[in-house]
Amino acid sequence: AMKRLKFTTCADDQFTCDDGQCIDIEERCDQSVDCEDSSDENNCKMLNMEKNYNKGTPPFILDKKSKTIKTAKVNISLTITNVLDIVEVKHEVELKFHLLMEWFDPRLKFLNLKQSLSSNVPTEAEIGSLWLPSVIFSNTKNNEATYLTPDTIIAVKREGAVENADAESVDEVNVFDGAENRITFQQGYAKYFKCEYQLHLYPFDTQKCSVDMSVKLFEKDVLVLHPKDIFMQSPTELTRYSIVSWSLQYKNITSPSEGIHLLITFKRRITNAILTIYLPTFLLLSIVYATNFFKDFFFEAVVTVNLTALLVLTTLFISVSSSLP
Repeated sequence: AMKRLKFTTCADDQFTCDDGQCIDIEERCDQSVDCEDSSDENNCKMLNMEKNYNKGTPPFILDKKSKTIKTAKVNISLTITNVLDIVEVKHEVELKFHLLMEWFDPRLKFLNLKQSLSSNVPTEAEIGSLWLPSVIFSNTKNNEATYLTPDTIIAVKREGAVENADAESVDEVNVFDGAENRITFQQGYAKYFKCEYQLHLYPFDTQKCSVDMSVKLFEKDVLVLHPKDIFMQSPTELTRYSIVSWSLQYKNITSPSEGIHLLITFKRRITNAILTIYLPTFLLLSIVYATNFFKDFFFEAVVTVNLTALLVLTTLFISVSSSLP
């Protein structure tokens, strides 16, 4: 079999163009032509994996000596961009949020990674061959899960040291170990989540809603979700509630395999209830009470005022009741 050889006078940290020109190795496969013959942008694959790579299996590590499994870990970060709706009647809350997942895959080697994350986006074919986490939102109506869409951003974050290419590699290439350089998955969502509202203290109530996240049942022994960062970009003063706290944590700290959840605490804005319920009711009752001091001559007016007040209070009661379970 014929083997391709390349003779070069370029330094170790340089790439040899097909015409013999030397350029900085960091300029290879950077989406910009630097060689006069454009050879620096040829064969620019990013992923290198063995033929037996299984994209259906999480990247856990099996210790053959101790026969133990080191579970794969996926870091989860959430950015809440908006609280779209709080539906007390249906016991739901609608959130718009951005999900970031990060993990290492020691089975992979990455080629020619750049410092900029936007420059380290694999091709669609390469993404299709990767193992990707499937996170289940277990308190949605249909147990919705993360999946690949045209809006999903997959990129590799350069963090580890550069390794030497193997002896069979003809072209100079920067190699990065998958155990040191994490893969990132970014996706935006808008979903309804079930939330049990406790309204026995209405309107002085405080509600806690959650976004429950877990992995597939058969992956719980080899894959763990880890809560990392939580950011709140949504306004904290809503129409009826104020957002007083938010956190991302394990459901059960002693059993990480049970998954993680985002907890958001809402406190009802009492001023809103006072101005729309209590104040109108107090004014109506005051008017009705004042009619007791009218002379008997105004009996018909007194009856009319009382009936009108009763109708308005009934309408107000129905309006409040319809907004609650």
